[in-house]
Amino acid sequence: MDPETVAEWCQTLNINTDHCLALLLPKEDFTTRQIYQLMDEVIPQGRCFIRGMKKDDATATTSVLLEWDCRVINLNAPPTVEFGKEGHKARLVFPTEGSPEGGSPTSTANEPPLAVSTTIGPDFITALGDFVEKCTKGSSPYNGIGYRKLRFFSGSQPVPTGEDDYESWMEQSMQVLDEWDIPEAHKKQRIAESLRGAAADTVRNLKLSKQDCTAYDYLQALQDVFGRTENAADLLYQFEHTYQGHGEKLSDYIQCLDKILHQILLKKGLDPKLVDKVRVKQILQGAQPLDPIMLKLRMKQGEEILTYNQLIKEVREEEARLEVKGSVVGASSGPKATVKTVCPMESSQEMTQMRGQLQMLTELMTQLTKSHLSTSGAASTMLNTTSARSDRPGPTPDNTFGNIVICYKCGEAGHYRARCRNKPNTDKVINQLSKLLNAERKKMQGNFREPQ
Repeated sequence: MDPETVAEWCQTLNINTDHCLALLLPKEDFTTRQIYQLMDEVIPQGRCFIRGMKKDDATATTSVLLEWDCRVINLNAPPTVEFGKEGHKARLVFPTEGSPEGGSPTSTANEPPLAVSTTIGPDFITALGDFVEKCTKGSSPYNGIGYRKLRFFSGSQPVPTGEDDYESWMEQSMQVLDEWDIPEAHKKQRIAESLRGAAADTVRNLKLSKQDCTAYDYLQALQDVFGRTENAADLLYQFEHTYQGHGEKLSDYIQCLDKILHQILLKKGLDPKLVDKVRVKQILQGAQPLDPIMLKLRMKQGEEILTYNQLIKEVREEEARLEVKGSVVGASSGPKATVKTVCPMESSQEMTQMRGQLQMLTELMTQLTKSHLSTSGAASTMLNTTSARSDRPGPTPDNTFGNIVICYKCGEAGHYRARCRNKPNTDKVINQLSKLLNAERKKMQGNFREPQ
């Protein structure tokens, strides 16, 4: 196909020849997607559209008419393009009126090609093609098959099954958007295909109001609609007033701070270069002061500022080391005696039973004491002694059995409950009262009858 044929093709379709060129492919089994990918690699400037396609069965070639959004003279397109593993070569043909050399239709068809060939020479064209091949050899051609798609996001609450919440979806999108080495149009396509419902409506409205929007504009619009409503100042205040809780691991506290920092970065409230410095500063202020890992970090405060990965790695290694050290110390200390502490609030049922037993024993011992005092004639003497010594505390009849004084708090003999400094021991009190009760019963057999 010559330039005149390309120009006639443009006139037939009523297309401006200054914005068109023809691509001659050496085979017929090309799809429109493959053609767009080839043009994105060879001519990254501008955007092209396929306006026509002709297949020649005799020569087994395909001619494609491409229209660009700019003048083709500004594209700096090479005359031949080599692609594919087989080394196929395609040729670019400019129409007569829109050729890079300019001129009239008749002069362009004859003179400019001769001028180019005589001035530059075929060796220069070959060398230029080799140079372009070396430059594009390092980057593999874009392949839209095999990439991991983003999970669906609709913005509905509660989050439907199979979808991500906003924060998880946004974090994943921000990461992959920086890693995708593809044209901007494909980035927008991949983001748009993961949106559903209200999220898709947000992007649709954005495209209506802004024609040349980018993939980052998509994410910014979703951030405005579904993101957190706090501004950067509120998030900074929350970040500076987030402290490590009692029993919380330092690594968990650091991860909590990092989530807030990510939201601050989305709101553009902090310079990304200062993130590590601000994180370490808040950890030193908000962590528990007696945390052993925190003490080590304070000792390294004047050294180089650690990044997030370095910081979390060092903290987790130190936590694992302390955990192993604690388990070794616990195993080497040997078996320990089991100490049982009776807690009044441990079991309401057991406490009720013990109180009932204690009350019954107290009533029985009170009756035994009164009976014993009445038979021996010592009741009046004890009352006189108690009234004569009213200036200091003395034993009560309920605590005294002959010459033995029992403490109703700890069960020990020789002191009273009001002066007891020992820990409560209800079991021992019951045992002591039971022993004294049995002893009194043996002494007073025949003189006292048990209550029916």
